[in-house]
Amino acid sequence: MKRDFTATAPNHLWVADITYVPTWEGWLFLAVVIDTLSRRCVGWSKRDDLKAELVVDALGMAVTRRRPADGVVHHSDRGSQYASLAFGATLRNAGVMASMGSRGDAYLTPPPRVSRRRSRRSSWLPQAVCTKWVGHAPTHVGPTLGPHARCDAAHDRRCTVNVTLIHFSQTGNTRKVAETMAGAFREAGHAARTVSLRAATALDATASDLLGVGTPCFSSQAPTPIKAFLRTLPPLGGKRAFVFATSGGAPGRVLYDLTTLLRDRGADVVGGFLARGELHHPAPCLVGRLPNRPDVEDLTSARDFALALAEHVTAGRPGPVAESRPDAFKPSERFYDLVARISSDGFLRLVMPEPELDSARCDQCQWCVRECPMNNVALQPYPVSGRRCIRCYRCLTGCPQKALDVSWTIGNLAALTFYNTVPERRFGDLRPDEQLY
Repeated sequence: MKRDFTATAPNHLWVADITYVPTWEGWLFLAVVIDTLSRRCVGWSKRDDLKAELVVDALGMAVTRRRPADGVVHHSDRGSQYASLAFGATLRNAGVMASMGSRGDAYLTPPPRVSRRRSRRSSWLPQAVCTKWVGHAPTHVGPTLGPHARCDAAHDRRCTVNVTLIHFSQTGNTRKVAETMAGAFREAGHAARTVSLRAATALDATASDLLGVGTPCFSSQAPTPIKAFLRTLPPLGGKRAFVFATSGGAPGRVLYDLTTLLRDRGADVVGGFLARGELHHPAPCLVGRLPNRPDVEDLTSARDFALALAEHVTAGRPGPVAESRPDAFKPSERFYDLVARISSDGFLRLVMPEPELDSARCDQCQWCVRECPMNNVALQPYPVSGRRCIRCYRCLTGCPQKALDVSWTIGNLAALTFYNTVPERRFGDLRPDEQLY
């Protein structure tokens, strides 16, 4: 830079440095990246050691938040972290040009200095407390430059993350969770929209910055319609994504199914969330379980997860968000994982009864034709089901004329065997104090 640290536009020159924060438990190290135009902190990272990941994460946050065009210059001293192979690879992958001061020359070190006034006060605090204020402190360094700051703020508005939440929802449970999450993303300043699976296209997935995919749990797994949609997606090229689902008490592999399919398309899955949902399955032993779920508490948890995810993504942090469910990334290999493996559509067609039509009640309104998620019902002249039925019973539970019926003698016994409260509390995630009715 030849000692010239002036900039004429946002993302022209970034300067970086590391500072030390004393705490009860030892040093807390803070790395910052400053845009020299407005002196705003565009990236930061904190650790309790001085490994190269400290500066790699700070640069990653800056790149994710600002999304600069190729050619932005990153200037730092010649510290071992900035000279590391890992940091050099991060610069190259992000299209950022490296600049360093000469060895031992204070005039060629970058100008940012995080105020140590708060650092001196922190010496009597534990690291957990210091970490909280460090997470909010590094926002601006030096005097505010009005026009430049306004230019920088306008750039931030252009860096809003576009979030698309694609959801499969027959009864409204999963849609409620999707809409709550979308509201949380908007609250965090991002653009978010929900798209039903029926209306979703590949463009909805590829055009977003952050993709969410949600579904109810069918037989301890993700249902066939959402799986089929994900398999048709084009390569996602490392796009960040998250998964969510609603379930009774035996989620099994539902989140992991979604994660696996998204990863197969090249997505970087960074979160998984599960909420309770009222059961609308018509089997007598299941119908009406967990009434009015998801409730206010469930939706508050969904909101909190979305806010944490928004902060995680905009900060450019790698890996899953801490609030994610572990079974979104690794199957538990317990009883309901086995149930999911054997519960293929063909197996369910053998075990669970097929709806029977009462033609005297049917007025050929074609509701079941439109609502079948597998496009498996045709009017000939009355509704006839094909060979792709997944036994979701949407046609049965939603028919306006109640023209379909089922004999549950064997099917109810099968459902009760696998999904009674004893195995759900022991092998599922139904809490001992959780009421079913």
